Amino acid sequence: MKQVALWVEEYLDYCRIEKGLAQNSVLSYGRDLQHLIEFCKERDWTNGPVEYLQILEFLNHLQQKQLSSSSSQRMISTLRNFYRYLLQNGKVKVDPTAQIEAPKRFRKLPKMLSRNQMELLLNQPDTTTDSGVRDRAMLELLYAAGMRVSEMLNLKLHQLQLPLGFVVCTGKGSKERIAPVNESSKEWMRRYIDEIRPKLLAPKKQNFGTSLRTSDQQKVFLNQRGKPLSRQGFWKILKAYGRTAGIPQHLLTPHVLRHTFATHLLEGGADLRSVQMLLGHADISTTEIYTHVSREQLQKIYRKHHPRG
Repeated sequence: MKQVALWVEEYLDYCRIEKGLAQNSVLSYGRDLQHLIEFCKERDWTNGPVEYLQILEFLNHLQQKQLSSSSSQRMISTLRNFYRYLLQNGKVKVDPTAQIEAPKRFRKLPKMLSRNQMELLLNQPDTTTDSGVRDRAMLELLYAAGMRVSEMLNLKLHQLQLPLGFVVCTGKGSKERIAPVNESSKEWMRRYIDEIRPKLLAPKKQNFGTSLRTSDQQKVFLNQRGKPLSRQGFWKILKAYGRTAGIPQHLLTPHVLRHTFATHLLEGGADLRSVQMLLGHADISTTEIYTHVSREQLQKIYRKHHPRG
C-alpha cells in the first residue's frame, strides 16, 4: 500500500510540474487515486493492482457504490493515465488497464438560459453602487466571452486588451486563448477598472502596506476587502441575482453562463468550429453537445410556428 501511495504522489507531481495540468485536474486525479490507495490498504496489496483481474476487482468494488457512468468513465481514464505513467517509468511490467473498456457515457444536455432570462440576469445588479458595477462587469464579461468562471476570476490586468476588443484568458492546462468581447462588456469593464477597482484596492494598501502581494494586486476582480474574489464569493453573488430575476435555482450555476454563450452563438448562426475555438475546447466532440440543444430549440420553434407542427 505504501508503494502505491508513493507512486500516486510521484504521478501527481508529474501531472502538476511536467504536464502543467490545472490544479483542479490534479486534485480530481488525486481524489480518484485515493480510492485506489484505500482499496489496496483493505486488500493488503503492497504494490497495488498490477494484474487485469485485480483491476476488475477494484472496479467492481466501486460499482457496488453505484457510481454514475460519468464517474466510472473518469475513474477508468484516471487509472489508464496512471498506469501508462508507471509503465513508461519502469515501475510496472504490464499495463493492467489495457483490456478495460470504459462504460458508454450518457451525456446530459447542458442547462442554459433563454435570451430573456439572460437579459433579466444582466440587469439585476444595482449599478448605482460599487459592487453593482463590478457584478455587472463580471456578468457581461462571462456572457460576452464564454469564459469559465475560474478563467475570469484569475484574470490579471495585463490580460485585458479592451481597446482591441479582447481579453487573454488562461484555460485548462495553462493554455492561453483570445476571447473577444462586445461593446457592452467593454463599457462595463472600463467603468469598473477606472472607477470602482481603485476604491476596492485602497483598503488593502492601507491595511497591509508594502506586504501586499503583487499577484493579488494584479487580479482584476476584487471583493469588498480588496482581495481577489473567490469562486464561492461569485457563486453567492450569482445565486442572489438569480433569485431576484426569478430564475429557478436548479437552472443557474456559474457554468450555465458559458453554456448559454455557446448555445446562443449557434442559434445565431455561428459555425461549430468557431464556437470550439471561442470556448477553448481541445476536441470538437466536446463542443458538439451544444448542437443538440440548438436542435431542440429548432424543434420547439417548428412545432410552435408550422401549421402542422
